[in-house]
Amino acid sequence: MPGTRFSLTWDPETSKVVITPDEDGAHKVSRKERNGKEIPIIDVLGKQIDEMFGEGLARAKVTVKKGQMTIEVHPDDAATKERFDRLVDAVKSGRPITTGALAHGGGVIDHAIHAGLEDLGIQARLQFACEMDADTLDQSARCNPIWSDDSILIEAPMQEVDIEDFPKVDLLVAGLPCVGASRSGKSKNGITAAEEHPTAGALFIPFLRVVKHCNPSAIVLENVVEYANEISAKVIRATLETWGYTIYETTFSGNEMGALENRKRWAMIAVSNQFTVDLERLLPVREKEKTLGEVLQDVDPDNAIWKDISYLVAKNERDAAAKKGFSLNWVDANSEKVGTIGAGYAKNRSTEPRIAHPTKENWSRLLTPEEHAAVKTIPPELVEGLSLTLAHKILGNSCIWTAFRSVGRLIGETVLSEVQEQQIDAIAERQLTLFDLHDELKQVEEAQHSVGMRR
Repeated sequence: MPGTRFSLTWDPETSKVVITPDEDGAHKVSRKERNGKEIPIIDVLGKQIDEMFGEGLARAKVTVKKGQMTIEVHPDDAATKERFDRLVDAVKSGRPITTGALAHGGGVIDHAIHAGLEDLGIQARLQFACEMDADTLDQSARCNPIWSDDSILIEAPMQEVDIEDFPKVDLLVAGLPCVGASRSGKSKNGITAAEEHPTAGALFIPFLRVVKHCNPSAIVLENVVEYANEISAKVIRATLETWGYTIYETTFSGNEMGALENRKRWAMIAVSNQFTVDLERLLPVREKEKTLGEVLQDVDPDNAIWKDISYLVAKNERDAAAKKGFSLNWVDANSEKVGTIGAGYAKNRSTEPRIAHPTKENWSRLLTPEEHAAVKTIPPELVEGLSLTLAHKILGNSCIWTAFRSVGRLIGETVLSEVQEQQIDAIAERQLTLFDLHDELKQVEEAQHSVGMRR
C-alpha cells in the first residue's frame, strides 16, 4: 500500500531484481489518484534498470506474489542478447564460431557455408549434425573436413531427438526435405500441401524447437522454390520474427551462381535483429564454365557405363505421341547448362541429362559422379569412394555448392560489419573519455593557477 517501505535487490545468479516489503527499506511506495481512487505506485528509476539489465530494455517479465515481486528481462530479449554477445565475442577473440546442421545429408551445404566463412577469415566448427540416413551421415563424417573430434553425430529423425542433446550454436543450417513441397512430390504422394506429407510434413515443428533451444544468431534454411508459399514457411517466418529474428529470402539458379546445373532453390537467411543483411551482396564467387565439355571426363567408347537405351527411345516416342510432356534429356560437350539432376539419377530415368554414345545409335551414358559433382560445383572428395547409387543420391539431394559458399560469405560480411562498428564505437568512446579527462585536468590546472595567483 502507499507509504509501505521496500528493499530492491539484484540477484546476480538469476539476473533478477527482487522487491520485498522492508520496514527499513530505502524505497517507499508512492501514490496517485485516478477517478477518485488511490493507486499505489512502485517507481523504479530508469537509470537503475539500465544498470541492472543494460540499456535498451524493450520488454520485462514481472512476477508478482504475496510478499515479493521479481523483475527480469523478457526471456526472448535475454535470448537475443545472449546469442548476439556469444557470436560477436567469438569473432572478436578469434575463436571458431559454432554451427549445427539439421537434415544434414552429406553435409554439402554446411561444407559450402564453412568455406564462405573461412574466405573472410572466420573459422567455423561443426558442433552437431542430425541426419536419419545412416549411409549419407557416415559418408559426411568420413570425408567432410568440417567434422572435428568434438562434433556430435546424431543419426535419427530430428523429431525423435531429445532436445537436450542439441548444444547451443551460432549458426544453424537446415535443408528440410522437399518431398512434400515440390510439384513432383505432391503429384507422387497425392497431396496438395507440404504439411500433408506423412513423414516430412510436420518437420517445421521440431526445426523450430531446435532453433529455440540452440538459440543461433543466424539460420540458413534451404528448400525448393515452392516451399516459400507453404503454410510451414509462413509459420516459420512468424515464429522467428517473434523470437527476435529478421528474415531475408532469396531464390537463385545454379547458372546465376556459377554452376552448369541450373537448379533453382529458395533460401531463407534469418539473423538476430541486431544484424542487417544486404542481399545485394549475395554475389557469385566463380564464373560458370562456358560448356559442359570443360568438366566431362574422357570415357572410352567401350566402357561399361555406356548403355543401350532403345527401350527409353521407344518410350520417348510413345510419350511424345500421347503429348505427356516427357522427353529424353540429351546433353553434349557443347551444352551451356544442364537441368536439375535428382537423387535417383542412377536409376537411369529418361528426363535427366544423358550423353549420346559417339558411334552407337540409341546408346548413352549418365554423368559420372565426378561430372555430377562438377556441374553442381561440389568438391568431389565429398562423395569419394561411394557406389554410383549412393554418390548420385548424395549429390542429387544436395545444392549448388558455390551458391551456399556465397551465403557463407554474406553471413560472414554481416557479422564482421557489426564487429567493426562496435570497435569503432569503442574507440570513439575512449576518445571522448580522454577529451573529458583533458578538460578536467585543464580545469584543475586553471584552479591551481588561480589559487597561486591569489596567494
